Amino acid sequence: MKEVVYGYRIRHTPELLRLAEQRTAQLDEMITMQSPPVSAEWDSTSDGEGRPFVTLRVSDFSGSATTVFTPEEMGSSPRMRVRCNRLWIDLLSVRSSTLLREFQEAEGLEVG
Repeated sequence: MKEVVYGYRIRHTPELLRLAEQRTAQLDEMITMQSPPVSAEWDSTSDGEGRPFVTLRVSDFSGSATTVFTPEEMGSSPRMRVRCNRLWIDLLSVRSSTLLREFQEAEGLEVG
């Protein structure tokens, strides 16, 4: 992982910070072997009823992808693996689109 940032709100919620740190290790293990450097940014927020949520944004040279987790999901390693895989696929889709657009522009093709 190129960089990991823990936002202000998550740093001030010890249980969520602990879970985010654990899941960062899991995410890093999943993507490090197959990727250019990727950054991650964790933070927390709450809905209108005060229920906490955790946001995760992964980014690289091509753009970013974001998802939201409940604290309960954060506590489930198998569930997080599935969700992180989906987030990784979203980032790869952004990357593919960016690279295709750059190729088309370099070749003088119409970008659609």
